[in-house]
Amino acid sequence: MADNAKELLNQSKPWRSDVKWEIVAVEAVILAVLGIFMLVNTTKAAEWILLIVGIVLLVAAAQLALGVFRDPTRGLGVFDSFRAGVGVTIGVIATILGWQGDTSTIVRDIIGWGLLAYATLQIVGIIVSRKRENFRPATLVLSALVLVLGIFLLTADAGNYAGRISFFGWTLLVFGIVLGGLAYLLKSRTENTTASA
Repeated sequence: MADNAKELLNQSKPWRSDVKWEIVAVEAVILAVLGIFMLVNTTKAAEWILLIVGIVLLVAAAQLALGVFRDPTRGLGVFDSFRAGVGVTIGVIATILGWQGDTSTIVRDIIGWGLLAYATLQIVGIIVSRKRENFRPATLVLSALVLVLGIFLLTADAGNYAGRISFFGWTLLVFGIVLGGLAYLLKSRTENTTASA
């Protein structure tokens, strides 16, 4: 009986993150809603962008840190440890400064470089450990989005900030749609696996 259960688990691999299409769907909805918010209310989005980035990054990095503490061998290993540290640090800085309404160039530069480091560690980790079972394509999409946001913050200045916010809103919306499509594909794959089992 135990052997049969173990074999069933090995076939379905429920611990693989790419099986959980629901998480990808939630990520897609969040990105799409943020993108629409930035397009509809550019002025408010310009004031809130660092706070939004800080809170999202802080939550994501804290979850990553908890996962690494529970099992250091899961995910991307040492890359996840470094990424969690960078993410929590930049998330705290962005949240505090965003709450204070400080959107100066130096603040955007610090957070931009932090986001580039965060995304680069994830992409390098994916390349190094691409054969692991828990690789999730959505992770690569989100890493690309974090890179775009980092570049956006590093290249924005007072003269082009509103235009950049609109561009980033469209970027979020497009990435949300891509993740939505990926969630649908993962859902279809999960249903096919369940039907064949």
